[in-house]
Amino acid sequence: MTYTEAETFLFTLPRFAVSGAEAYIPGLDRIDSVLNAMGRPQDSFDSILVAGTNGKGSTASMIAAIASAGSYKTGLHTSPHLQFFGERMRVNGVPADQAWISNAMERYRDVIQNAGASFFEASVALSFLHFAENDVDLAVVEVGLGGRLDATKILTQELTVITNVALDHVDILGSTLADIASEKGGIMRAGTPTLVGTTDPSVNMVLGDMADEIGSEFHMLSAEIDLCETPDEGLVIETMRERYGPMEIPLEGAHHVVHASLAIRASELISKKFPLMRPHAVQGIASVVSRSGLRGRMELITRNPNIWLDVAHNPQAIAGALEIRTGGVTRTSGESVSNIMIGLMADKDIEGIAKLLALAQTDVTVLGIDNSRAVPPKKLAAIFEKLGVHVSDVFISTAEALSALMEAQTEALDESDGQESGGVLIIGSHMIVSEALDWWAKNQGDSQNPC
Repeated sequence: MTYTEAETFLFTLPRFAVSGAEAYIPGLDRIDSVLNAMGRPQDSFDSILVAGTNGKGSTASMIAAIASAGSYKTGLHTSPHLQFFGERMRVNGVPADQAWISNAMERYRDVIQNAGASFFEASVALSFLHFAENDVDLAVVEVGLGGRLDATKILTQELTVITNVALDHVDILGSTLADIASEKGGIMRAGTPTLVGTTDPSVNMVLGDMADEIGSEFHMLSAEIDLCETPDEGLVIETMRERYGPMEIPLEGAHHVVHASLAIRASELISKKFPLMRPHAVQGIASVVSRSGLRGRMELITRNPNIWLDVAHNPQAIAGALEIRTGGVTRTSGESVSNIMIGLMADKDIEGIAKLLALAQTDVTVLGIDNSRAVPPKKLAAIFEKLGVHVSDVFISTAEALSALMEAQTEALDESDGQESGGVLIIGSHMIVSEALDWWAKNQGDSQNPC
């Protein structure tokens, strides 16, 4: 089987989409059937599960980077991928290659098909197989949607991390924070600790009660760390066990300080089996991008014009992105942008996001997304304008928008003797970031380490 054939099969699994609600089918029977046929690869490594509404991928990547810095061979499963299916299953930051994926699908295509597995379930099973065949010591696994009936619950993890709980996927997980917390809390396991990053008292009460009921030691990050900045040390994260600093966090935004804190405390909670020390945490977080392959988190792909990509796709995450890049929501750091490019799926809180964009007081370009779940760009633009957003342009795709942007930039440079134009922030969906990265690679070259 060629890689193209393997990819085509995965992306056309009957009735299920490659991302979003359609890829989510609750229950463990299918994943259990596939993994049994594979020889139960998940039994060969220890694991950490990372759930939550936002920050799962970043937190999981930081935990994996710390473990890698401690010389443990570390698997990392995240979703969705941005450019290549193998990104979902990395070992010490290196994605599974096309040859391995082709070979694995040659062996297990019929198993996956006969089990009726979804795309997500297939990707999880392949991740576990890849980790087992590469003899990883530890796998850090991002939970898909919810937790209670997620395919990743098949693991017997050493630690559960829940980053936060916010309103998202309400059509599946429930319409209140308590409902969503109950679904996400379902990933906890009796006899293993749970670490939560949320500061919402009502959410912590739900999660704490669930932990007590099943016998999971419950840890609230806010009660177990202190953050401080000093002229000499810079940012310091202090836990009950250790003082970590100076910390260099290569990802912009206060939310990533929380993710780093979660990763550090997680490394402490598994220290009996994986003795990770302060230097491993400091070095791992400082090198999280290279050690994990994390992308799309306020990623700068080019200068002049400055273009940032961020996978923020719900109000909480978009508010965080806007705090970094615009002046309208209380800009906290870094350079500002004059235009926000955004497209959204129909299940998102469009009104809540529109209110944030209106406060940002920045031009907004609306993008189409090639997916049946996406809001058509003209319809989204009309909704935005009705809610006070200044829509400056509408494009059917991210690729079309970037082509127009770079053409306009070339003309502007010719007329302005090289003066730098305003920056652009592209947000709203992993699919948008994926399309932007693909377009940039094909038309402008490598997007990493821009001059």
